[in-house]
Amino acid sequence: MADETTLTRLRDLRRWQPVQPPGERTQVISDIFQQHRPAMLRLALLLVDDQHSAEDVVQDAFAGFYRSYAGLIDPVKAPAYLRSAVLNNARSALRRRRTARAYVPPHGGDRPFRGVAGDARPGAPGGGPGVTPAAGSAARDPGPCDITRISPRPRSPS
Repeated sequence: MADETTLTRLRDLRRWQPVQPPGERTQVISDIFQQHRPAMLRLALLLVDDQHSAEDVVQDAFAGFYRSYAGLIDPVKAPAYLRSAVLNNARSALRRRRTARAYVPPHGGDRPFRGVAGDARPGAPGGGPGVTPAAGSAARDPGPCDITRISPRPRSPS
C-alpha cells in the first residue's frame, strides 16, 4: 500500500504545472533574483576568490534556475536550489582553473626560446623574440656546474 501511495504522489508531481502565467513567472523569477543575488554573490566570492568569476558563477546559476523553473516542484525551495547551483558552478570553475594552471604546453623545437623566466620582451635577459635555446643558454651566466668547464675525460661514463 505504501508503494502505491508513493507512486501516486510521483505521478502527481509529474503532472504539476506552474500556477503563474508566463508574465507572472518572469516577475517571480525577477523578484527571486533581486532578493537572493547578493547572498549568492557573497557565497560565490568566498568560494572562488575572484569578483568576475563569482559573477559568472552566479549568472550561470540563475540562468539554469530560469531554464528549470517550470520543473521546480516547490518554489519556496528556490534559494536552496540556487545555493546548490552556485556551489556546483563554483566547484566547476575551480576545477577548470586548477586544470588550466597545471597545463604545461609541450616544448617544440621550432618555437623561439622565451628565456629563463619566460620573458619574451626584446632586450630581456635570456629572452626576446628569435632567441634559440642554444643562444639563450649561452647568454646566461655559467653556473658552478657548467659542462663546458669539465674536461672530456670526467664527462664520459666509462
